[in-house]
Amino acid sequence: LGPDTGTIILRLTGGRASVKINDAIGDFEEVWDRSGELEIVGLPQGTYVTRIKSAEGTDRSTVASVAEKVCTYTFTLGGGSEEWNRDCQ
Repeated sequence: LGPDTGTIILRLTGGRASVKINDAIGDFEEVWDRSGELEIVGLPQGTYVTRIKSAEGTDRSTVASVAEKVCTYTFTLGGGSEEWNRDCQ
């Protein structure tokens, strides 16, 4: 990882969903269509918007790439949560 990039790991629990990730100006997009874990290495530092579509509906939330860190975000489907639970190391 460089001084301006980080790694984001996304975990979904409690079911399956489609997750779309965009940066603020729309030049990065990743679509993830499975349960489990997605790891994005070397993501430019910044805040990204996620849209999580599941059987329970659609949730919008943000995640952040932190320079030289690995940040793990966990979202529990159907658990009443509106935000990702974050752990950066």
